[in-house]
Amino acid sequence: MNSNIFHMIIQIKKIEDAVLRELINREDVLISPHIAFYTNIAVKNMVEIALDSALNIIIQGYSENEVILNEV
Repeated sequence: MNSNIFHMIIQIKKIEDAVLRELINREDVLISPHIAFYTNIAVKNMVEIALDSALNIIIQGYSENEVILNEV
């Protein structure tokens, strides 16, 4: 695995945040994407909550997770 791949990718876009730029350039800092949302448990929870919410809307007419958008 090429350990410099992240640095190659970020060179495409200028990083405006000075703190992030400093962290990226440090040898003692490892930067990785936040992927906790995509674990097996997280995906299972997302699917169960979505299906339970859909069922609640069908049966009760609402869900505690429902997002109600104001019409403009």
